Amino acid sequence: MPKPASQPVSPVTAQQRELHGVVRLAALSPQLTLGNVDVNVQAILAAASPLVFDQGARVIVCPELCLTGYSCADLF
Repeated sequence: MPKPASQPVSPVTAQQRELHGVVRLAALSPQLTLGNVDVNVQAILAAASPLVFDQGARVIVCPELCLTGYSCADLF
């Protein structure tokens, strides 16, 4: 059985991950306001910002209809 390394492994940079085809992905499910696209866009951007700048996410996925909400037909 191999011995554990005595030194901690250095973190991999984003450039090294991309060189090997690895992309950091984040899933985001924001709190929505039904039918209010402007508020929902701001909520998504606010929640996505730390994922990109602090966590290093390169791709962020959100649920379908995250801008308007699923029950938009109820408003008409």
